[in-house]
Amino acid sequence: GGGGGGGGRGTALVLEHLSGRELFDRVLARGSYSERDAAVVMHKVAGALQAIHQAGFIHRDIKPENILYETPYEGSELRLTDFGLAMRDAYSPLRGPLGRRAPQVDWCRAASANEAAAAAAGLDLGGLSLIGHTESLVGTRGYVAPECLSDLAYGPACDLWSLGVVLYILLAGYPPFFAASDDELFNSIVAGDYTFEPATWDGISAPGKDIVRRLLTVDPTRRLTARGVLEHPWVRGAVLEPGPFPPAAA
Repeated sequence: GGGGGGGGRGTALVLEHLSGRELFDRVLARGSYSERDAAVVMHKVAGALQAIHQAGFIHRDIKPENILYETPYEGSELRLTDFGLAMRDAYSPLRGPLGRRAPQVDWCRAASANEAAAAAAGLDLGGLSLIGHTESLVGTRGYVAPECLSDLAYGPACDLWSLGVVLYILLAGYPPFFAASDDELFNSIVAGDYTFEPATWDGISAPGKDIVRRLLTVDPTRRLTARGVLEHPWVRGAVLEPGPFPPAAA
């Protein structure tokens, strides 16, 4: 059909409007999340990551800005977005992404193929949809996994480290790693140098702190997988037994 202006042909993208804004915005508004609400977010995002990883892809930029709510209402579903840095998991050494050229990926095609593959395999996306998007920036400093900063081979486990950073922020209202310079920040990440400040974390249950520790594990072979997150008692309890978490031990 014809269109306005010039009569030329082009490509139009029709995108779904997500009115609920970013998880980042809700953290800013709320200060922090309850354990129950944070565990529900973890369940949804880990479900999506499990599907992505099983389909052979690594997202590589998990952060609150890339997790969107469908609507502004409580109980809204979530969408995992921005696959501009995503790549196939080739099981081969990949150079650290920060400040480096990322491998070129036709993600508009890959995202569609991933959704089709997930659907064909009957994979549960955990209430999230996969949305293709491109951008030129490579990595997000505070969320990058230690192995990605060390020129080591890395794989899907890097997404779980980033998810651990997101979880820490949801529960505490501030990030686990921060420093005056990039060098100091990266050194802290590589060393896994973070703390549970008593003023904030004494009120968090032992299982809540356990899943944070198991996600922010420097050794990627010992880090929780997406399936491990879904099966963790802290997450399963929030999904299967709605209600308040037991108080933290004194």
